[in-house]
Amino acid sequence: MKNTHISLATLMMLLVTLISCKKDPTERLPGTWTLDHNYTYTESGEGSNAVLARYREYGTMTFNEDGTYEVVLPNNNSKGTWSSTDDLLTLTEEGEASLEFEYLTYQKSFIYIEHKSLVDFEDQRATYKVQYHLTK
Repeated sequence: MKNTHISLATLMMLLVTLISCKKDPTERLPGTWTLDHNYTYTESGEGSNAVLARYREYGTMTFNEDGTYEVVLPNNNSKGTWSSTDDLLTLTEEGEASLEFEYLTYQKSFIYIEHKSLVDFEDQRATYKVQYHLTK
């Protein structure tokens, strides 16, 4: 019985150590990431999911420790500021409104974030979804 208590105590200490050492996304972001940038427009009506347009680009995204970022894509570059919580990454492009991205996955060398909003697209209401797959 004594060995069981020692084993449980050791396991609990190990779990506390692992949980307390887990880095949040803010600590992992600074640096340059390879970016797989996907965005999709779909019909926004109830029960409808027809794709109106889909785009995909590859490039890089750099998060600087001073809270600025830069995206370099073949046809579009952008700069702005970023902030992060445990659940959301907020990107504010220079001269544009902020976009909030939900963290779907974040690991040491892989982050997957997504933003969804309703927009007007070709004279109709559409769901705009942006997905960033970031890898180091």
